Amino acid sequence: MRPPIWRSPNFLKLWSAGTVSDLGSEITELALPLTAILILHATPSEIGVLGAVRAVPYLLIGLAAGVLVDRSRPVPLLVATDLGRSVMLASIPIVYATGHLQILQLYVVAFFAGCLTVIFGVARQATIHTIVPRQDLIDANSKMGVSHSVAEATGPGLGGLLIGALSAPVTILIDAVSFLISAALVGSIRAGSAPPQAESIQAAVLADVKEGLNFILRHEVLRRLAMTLALLNLFASVFFTAYLLYAVRVLHLGPSVIGVVLALAGLGGIAGAATATRLGRRFGVGRVIAASAGPVGLLLIPLAPRAAPIPWLIAGGFTESFALMVFYSTQLGVRQALTPARLQGRMTGSMRFLIQALVPVGSIVGGTLGSTIGLRSTLWVGAIGSLSGVVPILLSRIPAIRAIPEQAEP
Repeated sequence: MRPPIWRSPNFLKLWSAGTVSDLGSEITELALPLTAILILHATPSEIGVLGAVRAVPYLLIGLAAGVLVDRSRPVPLLVATDLGRSVMLASIPIVYATGHLQILQLYVVAFFAGCLTVIFGVARQATIHTIVPRQDLIDANSKMGVSHSVAEATGPGLGGLLIGALSAPVTILIDAVSFLISAALVGSIRAGSAPPQAESIQAAVLADVKEGLNFILRHEVLRRLAMTLALLNLFASVFFTAYLLYAVRVLHLGPSVIGVVLALAGLGGIAGAATATRLGRRFGVGRVIAASAGPVGLLLIPLAPRAAPIPWLIAGGFTESFALMVFYSTQLGVRQALTPARLQGRMTGSMRFLIQALVPVGSIVGGTLGSTIGLRSTLWVGAIGSLSGVVPILLSRIPAIRAIPEQAEP
């Protein structure tokens, strides 16, 4: 009988670091756009640009990040990116204190912090693969998902209260501190991965990038998952570009109320992450992926009546969070199990490149639609469009997958 991964010191350190930084990041997920909305009085188009700027790094360095991780030890990269993001975010409250904060600085911070986040995400997935047995990948991802969902549930509520008491820019400082704590925890991990092989180091970067992309595009399961994730991210970016503006300017909700709504909705993610492994064993991994790929809960949010919107917002967010966390945890375990160890970094980097490619487009479209057809209509476009994500799954062999593969496929 395998010992539970809770007994792994390395996993506990990685999990703890992720929990701390995720909590801080969820606070900033609310504080950064609210800084633009409440303090800088940003337009829907400017919010769309802010969302696009945060996603552009996936296109610019997503592929190179995979190569970098495969050629490096991931733990030092995790530490470096944590420290870099801490410095970038701390600049916002510092400049705000001088009275010179502008939307341009938010764009710059969002872009460079996004670059570091891309590298961090690839390196963290590579680290999980080196410290967790193959059979426990879904369990490990589910546990990481639980902590992320707890952060999603508590971060916005805490962020809303902090924004109300301290202002949005000052609240971002909490996230900067969380990255320092994460860097200290990650720096103590002793991963057992071997140093990069000499033949890999001598290979051309473009050849490595091509190999990672080809592995995904030629693999039916990974290719279909990439298509589904790309569609979900496209329409989610349309939806969430309008969401906060809609809550503030149409529903007239304050930061504290928005935080509580997002916190209660985030409880669905906790439930989804906690049950993903059991659902996969009970119904089959592929069926669970197919059933959870359509976030139908989003449809409830534009249906919310203006007189009493909060129950609808909570119900829609809870349902959406539950489904997507089940989908995320399960498909991620399948992706990791199907990929050879030497390609883990490039698979993750290439996958993130493919699935994030349309996010800047979605953010710009969301901002443009919000300014033209209205915020509520934009929510409908994003919610209905998100349902298309299930189509590539249903047209593949993924629903027939019963369990995590025992070995990587060529």
